[in-house]
Amino acid sequence: MPDNHSTSRRTFLRRASAAVAAIPVVSLVGTQSLYAADEKAEDGHAHDYVDDAADAADHPQYQEGARCDNCAFWDDTADAPEGYGGCHHQAFQNVLVADGGWCDAHVRT
Repeated sequence: MPDNHSTSRRTFLRRASAAVAAIPVVSLVGTQSLYAADEKAEDGHAHDYVDDAADAADHPQYQEGARCDNCAFWDDTADAPEGYGGCHHQAFQNVLVADGGWCDAHVRT
């Protein structure tokens, strides 16, 4: 009878360790296409966002040279189309922003 108990414990431990080892793999698979299905932010999306920073030149918070690709929130993601990337700002979750875009939440790096 002790053999059945130890066999069950071994089986449980093997399966549990395999499940725990699979968690990082599942996480990676889910993030590979994170931006693949995202929509592109359009002018006026949030925080006075514009696809072209030159269009924000008359905005009171705009500073010369500020663009999405030099913002602290910028996420240069390999899965994003050319000229676009992600943004870690809460208002821009699940949308892509233009690398040359700008919004009033810009934080220069």
